[in-house]
Amino acid sequence: MKTKKFWFLAGLLSMCLVAVCIANALTDMQLSTEGIDALHVMVFLGDSTINVGLSEYQVRTDVELKLRRNGFKVLSKQGYSGDMLTPVLKVTITSHPVRDQYTNTMAGLAASVNVSLSQYVRLVRNENIVMAATWADGSIIVSNTQEYPQYARRVVSDLVDAFLNDYLAANPKEQPTKGEVKNRDIFDQVEESTKP
Repeated sequence: MKTKKFWFLAGLLSMCLVAVCIANALTDMQLSTEGIDALHVMVFLGDSTINVGLSEYQVRTDVELKLRRNGFKVLSKQGYSGDMLTPVLKVTITSHPVRDQYTNTMAGLAASVNVSLSQYVRLVRNENIVMAATWADGSIIVSNTQEYPQYARRVVSDLVDAFLNDYLAANPKEQPTKGEVKNRDIFDQVEESTKP
């Protein structure tokens, strides 16, 4: 009887360990971000998007700032030579006017917003090296023309956050030890001062 309980508990423990390992496994998209320290940002906007006040400059600035704040070196158009080691983060916003059915005037925009990471990869089947999207996410939005620029920028920001989240999963930052932390919060300081 004790042997059956032992094997049952051992099997249950093994299944739990396998489940934890599977839950912690990185996806292919997350793995494709491993080791990246520099990016070039490319932004593509459709004519309808530009006509309502959203500019490539605004979107590029938003994305590059967010990447720099998260430790990436961002190469400008001049600094990017198309080398094989620097991946490209592409932002594409393709919009189409939504017309009022009674007046036939533009009432808003429907858009596809996509962010993808493209980098050179080696094909297993023939060893060729090609540029391919290794990470991608997107969203469909519909908005009136007045709110469209800010709404589209917010969606791009959310998609870049999803990229950064996957990047951080594949590239965890080491946590400094307590002695290395320079700006600890006040609670840690009080706790240490009250120790005997």
